[in-house]
Amino acid sequence: MTVRLGRATMWQTVLGVTVASVLTLIGALHVNWAFNPWPFRSARGFVDNVLGGGEDMAVPPWPATVAVGVLLLAAGYLTLTAAGVAPTVLAPDWLYRIGAGVVALVLLVRGFAGPLLNRGAVPQFVRWNLVLYSPLCVVLGAAVALLVITMSRKA
Repeated sequence: MTVRLGRATMWQTVLGVTVASVLTLIGALHVNWAFNPWPFRSARGFVDNVLGGGEDMAVPPWPATVAVGVLLLAAGYLTLTAAGVAPTVLAPDWLYRIGAGVVALVLLVRGFAGPLLNRGAVPQFVRWNLVLYSPLCVVLGAAVALLVITMSRKA
């Protein structure tokens, strides 16, 4: 195990910190949603805008929502390691690169599969999914993949 820091170019550092910050904010928002529908006024608003809605859909159990938030926070950390900004001291570098690759893959699959989630969803979700959720996942996934690929060449 080695600590791999400081080998990134400026663009890799900026991209890694930016993507990790976005993933961290989204993770924190998910943890918030486990206990509070903010920025929506009600649980129904949260369900309709974030989950796809419908009268039969309920708010997920709080442990599941916290788990998604924690996974997003971990994805932010893995992005920082892929950019060479955060240390890789608990496991070999290659394991962190695989983890970051999985982050990229999951985000890209969610982004490109996004339109499939629109089937049967309420109009609010369809709108947000088409203009924000899916495109954001594609951009974040592509950015993490770019970091993994370019930083792996330096390893």
